[in-house]
Amino acid sequence: MLPGEFKGLMLSGRVLPDDAAREQLWVEGWERYYSRGRHDPDYTVLRLDPVRARGWYAGEAFDFAL
Repeated sequence: MLPGEFKGLMLSGRVLPDDAAREQLWVEGWERYYSRGRHDPDYTVLRLDPVRARGWYAGEAFDFAL
């Protein structure tokens, strides 16, 4: 990748636990990865409520409030 082709994005905001999303997004068969099923503490779904975006595109930085 050439320096002028670098692209990146960072969002900052509040991370909100979302138990309803955990239930809704669960897929049968994931017990293979989460032995205690959808209630396994390692199974995590996060909802990000972004308030700011910062990134780089075509060698230029950008920063704006959302």
